[in-house]
Amino acid sequence: MRKDEDFSDPLDMGIGAPQGSSLSGILFAAYINDILKFLTRCKCVNYADDLVIYYSAATVEEVQKNLQEDINNPQMWAKDNGMIISCSKTKCMLLKPSNLKCEISSGMM
Repeated sequence: MRKDEDFSDPLDMGIGAPQGSSLSGILFAAYINDILKFLTRCKCVNYADDLVIYYSAATVEEVQKNLQEDINNPQMWAKDNGMIISCSKTKCMLLKPSNLKCEISSGMM
């Protein structure tokens, strides 16, 4: 860090790139690029460090089963690559016809 003519002491980084570096985004995208290979059942969209996994089926049980299986894979990938998936930031949303009554199991994730 620099303030006027004063510089902070250097700090060794074990992994990653300095925040704000012009290479940070490119290196992060390359680093997480292979996570998509582990989503075998569901479709997904990702942008930066956000990942949306979605699945469509005739029954809620089938949706839940396939989503859970594909959620487990990125969790293993993250652990193997020194990253953490934040469960508190993970959300689940069910889109269904208004006349269909169903419940989502709270055991996901």
